Formats: sequence, structure tokens, C-alpha cells
Amino acid sequence: MIERLNFRDTKNAVTALEAWLGERQYGYRDLNPQIKATLMYFSMVWSIFEFQALDNNASPESITDFVNEKMPADYDFSAFEEAFSYYTQRYVKAGQIKGKRFNALVGDSPKMQPNRETVEGIRSALLGNTSTPQGKLIGLLLVVYRLRNNTFHGVKWKDGVNDQHDNFEHAICVLMNTMDAFLPKEEG
Repeated sequence: MIERLNFRDTKNAVTALEAWLGERQYGYRDLNPQIKATLMYFSMVWSIFEFQALDNNASPESITDFVNEKMPADYDFSAFEEAFSYYTQRYVKAGQIKGKRFNALVGDSPKMQPNRETVEGIRSALLGNTSTPQGKLIGLLLVVYRLRNNTFHGVKWKDGVNDQHDNFEHAICVLMNTMDAFLPKEEG
């Protein structure tokens, strides 16, 4: 039986939690501290984004609606270019989608695949079929949404998470830049 973890004694609570995770999930013990921190902070930032931007209802439709409502047509996309370039290089080669890697993102079995609009929104943005800032940001946020789904629903554990550090660092920046650009900061 697991007793309540007392995080007022952070060191003991984290030690107990790390031991449990190491016993529960193969490969967890071997994860480096950086990926553990990245996953933890991605979870926190996503949660705040979903609350503030999507009214606790993340979906491709709510992401699209948010961007179309908040982002002006002439928006300077430069804050997102590094992440956009990273994901384009990760999922596109010589003007073609990298099948295996892209399928791992969007789901390589019919059970795991999101709706067609999500796949096409990501594909269109990364292949450069949409050049508007809105289309590109929607594509980026849909990539982040898929990373979120794959992480929170356990798919990332199937293939491992040690090589996902850059994915999540860029995802965190996309979410932070989106909130900073289009949402007021919380007061208090």
C-alpha cells in the first residue's frame, strides 16, 4: 500500500515517488533528469494553456477557433519560427512527410489516429501549403496537442521518451509564446 506522499518533506516524497515510478514503468529509472523535468513542466504549461486558452476543452476545433479569434492576419510569426523550423525538419524531408515519424506523432493505427482535419492541419502547415501565420500556428499547436495526447495517454512510453527532449522543449515554448502573445497575464 502506498501511503500519502507528504510533499512538505519534498526530498522524501520525491524519493518515494521516483522509486515507485522506477518499479512501475520499465525504462523510467534510466531517464535522465532533464527529460523528467521537461515532461513535468510540459504537463504544467499545457494545463495552464488548456485552462486559459481553450476553456478546459482541448480539441482541434477549440485550437483552431482560438487562433482564428486571437491572431491578427498580419501577425509577426517570428516568435514561433524556431519551433516551426524544428518540427518541419523533424517531420518533413525533401518536401515529403516522413512516414514513420509522422505516423508516430499522429497515430499509426486506426484506433490511435485523430480526426482527418488534425492530420491535414499538421501536414498542410509543415509542408508549407499554408503560409498564413494562423495556419502555421494552428499546425504547430496541433503538433503540441498530439504530443500532449501521446504523452498523457501513454503512447510515448511505447517508443520511449529519452529522445523527446527537444520535442517537448519546443512545445513548451510554443505554448508560452502563444499565451504571452494572445492572453492577458493573470493578476494577483
